[in-house]
Amino acid sequence: GPGAVRRMGWATVEGLPNRGTVTFEGASEEETAIQLEIEHSLPPALVAAMGSEGMEGLVQATLRHTLQLFKEYAETGEG
Repeated sequence: GPGAVRRMGWATVEGLPNRGTVTFEGASEEETAIQLEIEHSLPPALVAAMGSEGMEGLVQATLRHTLQLFKEYAETGEG
């Protein structure tokens, strides 16, 4: 309902290190505001080897994958 706040956090256990929190706040009976914060820890050797464009693509792909896994977990409770 309106004003209700729920927060979840995570940290990866494998793959590209990342962690974050997602906060859900009831804006109305029909709407929920969602705030997502994600932090990546990129190994310096990987950054040097891939360059900035390569790293941007890797981070975006990792973010999409992480969000897809979260969506599946949020919808099914499994993950």
